[in-house]
Amino acid sequence: MTGRWGHKTGIGSLCEGNDAPLLDNEVCLPAALKAVSEGGYACGAFGKWHLSNMTSNPNRDGHPITVGFDEFVGTMNNIELPESYYHFDGVYASKTPTGVTTSKKKIDRYAPLWHVDEALRWIDRQTQPWFLYMPMNLPHGPVHRPPADLYDTTYYDLPDEFPSLALANDPATCRLYFGAMVEAMDALFGRFLAGIPQETLANTYVIVWSDNGAAASTVAYPLTTPTDYSGKAKRTVYELGCNVPLAVTGPGVTTPGRTSSALVSPCDMFSTLMELTGYSASDPLIPAVPNAGTRNSVSFKTALTASASTVRNDLWIDLFAPNRAHLNATVVGSRALVKRVTYSSVTKDWKLVRLVSTGTGSWPSGTGNATDQFFDLTTDPLENTNLIAGTYTLTAEQANAYSVLTSSYATYTNTY
Repeated sequence: MTGRWGHKTGIGSLCEGNDAPLLDNEVCLPAALKAVSEGGYACGAFGKWHLSNMTSNPNRDGHPITVGFDEFVGTMNNIELPESYYHFDGVYASKTPTGVTTSKKKIDRYAPLWHVDEALRWIDRQTQPWFLYMPMNLPHGPVHRPPADLYDTTYYDLPDEFPSLALANDPATCRLYFGAMVEAMDALFGRFLAGIPQETLANTYVIVWSDNGAAASTVAYPLTTPTDYSGKAKRTVYELGCNVPLAVTGPGVTTPGRTSSALVSPCDMFSTLMELTGYSASDPLIPAVPNAGTRNSVSFKTALTASASTVRNDLWIDLFAPNRAHLNATVVGSRALVKRVTYSSVTKDWKLVRLVSTGTGSWPSGTGNATDQFFDLTTDPLENTNLIAGTYTLTAEQANAYSVLTSSYATYTNTY
């Protein structure tokens, strides 16, 4: 939404309970589109918001409108027990001439299907260019059986619509429900795209990506043997927690079906979408980011053509709690830096992980920290071998990469 790293916005974990929400002074993508486009883009959000906390923020239901969307239909966070995918509180929020109007309604319908159909109705009403953001709840707990027409009922034998917690927490059972939920998500993508007029779809970019890796309970063979990778899944900065699918289709995508090795961050969506719509993320009409800060977003438009395979050379990954507007406050968490380094004409991706902050307002910044882990992602994508563990002696190539990453890390920690 902001094109900025988490340690710039202060958002490093979920926005719920009493934890801080995304602040209103952050400039989000819909507001930027409206600022630069003549007549303005219509902007709608349908699905899970999760950028506004649950208790201390009196404007939590209207927060999507505050940051620039014209209409929001969905839930403020995940579907949470005792609610289910079929029975939950739905939020309606919209922009008015004098501000924001919100309402809640009990919804007795499969939540992701509700999101898709509401989004299609919104598209049908539009008479100007539009930007639609649809973060589905799928595939996320609680594990509930999808409607039968959305998944292969012969492959996934799911007798219980709402399995008990004991059953749902069993990894083998959880993986079955998870697989069916992924199929349901795929079927709903199909329903969504089929519902958009073909002449409109031909002039529309569709971008699909995940916000994080799968939960530990869904990590399956062969990733569970010979090493158990469940501790490296969702809510970690390891590859199974942060290396996610990204797919793009649209009028400017050349050679469809191609894959790219470019490094891309979700924060790059800001600059990319601005450029795809014909504008610039640095346009002077866009309000400045808070505290004379900068955006970290880099457009990956060039990777959508055959002309470029490199977008950026580094990725910054933050996971900390609680959310704080100024990150020199007391927080604990994990950080990682991925960097593409060339040595003796060989280019590889390397990763530096720092797992624990001191919790006193400062993170380790030098080399040789006890919490450091260092991986060669090109040859060890599942991060089995910490190259600086114990008495391991780094090769010249590894030592060069480690030096590059620790030096680069220091530039991030100094730019709060």
